[in-house]
Amino acid sequence: MRVTVEIECPFWVKRAWKVALPALIIATAGVAFGVPKTFTAGETLTAADLNANFSKLPTTTEWAPYNPVVQNTNGTPLSSSAAGAGSTGYWRRVGDTAEVRIETKVNCTSGYPQWSLPPGLLIDTNKEPFSPQVGTGLAITAANVTVVVVAPQGAGNVVLQGAVPGSAVGTMDCNGLGANGEARMTFAVPIQGWTLNN
Repeated sequence: MRVTVEIECPFWVKRAWKVALPALIIATAGVAFGVPKTFTAGETLTAADLNANFSKLPTTTEWAPYNPVVQNTNGTPLSSSAAGAGSTGYWRRVGDTAEVRIETKVNCTSGYPQWSLPPGLLIDTNKEPFSPQVGTGLAITAANVTVVVVAPQGAGNVVLQGAVPGSAVGTMDCNGLGANGEARMTFAVPIQGWTLNN
């Protein structure tokens, strides 16, 4: 037997929550982001306090183009080109993480294709307990569009995984893309040597 008990709050409690809840959220956000100084109405703002607060914000950069190296997992280069207009890849830094978008056409006939991170960046697998997946993607052929996942391949590359027609579940092989197939993906990974704001 299940019993439900409802407790009616007085009007003044509901009204107090309407005022207190936003203040609680703002205060909690300040703690979460490590803001060292909160200001009150009428208080004089100083450059030192403002600069200290801004120094705690995560470093964020503009999106930058790059051309990922595409090769088989055995190291054999694969020819590739941009799937859309512009570069084959774009990336930006958000704190200690690289956010990456890749859109490539790949001439892939055998093996398992992998895509490189931007030059000089390596995945830091010690920063968080990874699931095997770090993003999502599409494998596009003349006959199929298949949703896949993006997974790290060592510290400097990523691969596509999923049940792609012609490919076993797991790392996608060239049968899943074929000649001139498209791979489109977006993922985010923590980077060795980066912290939130330097």
